[in-house]
Amino acid sequence: AWDTWFQGCICSPKFEGKSFKEINAMVDDIAKSVGMDPINCAMYCMPPSRWMHMGDTPAAGGVSTSEAG
Repeated sequence: AWDTWFQGCICSPKFEGKSFKEINAMVDDIAKSVGMDPINCAMYCMPPSRWMHMGDTPAAGGVSTSEAG
């Protein structure tokens, strides 16, 4: 059996200077190149410059203050 639904986070310098529409098109092209329907991918994509500005949030791989205890 093959997995049919994928979720993930992608942080890539290749996303720098690109709009979200351009980034999504890049991810869709990669999904298609491996035979996956892009509709089955939910990716949170950011360039490093934006990722670092998110601070210590779980989405950025940090620990929220409530979890730091």
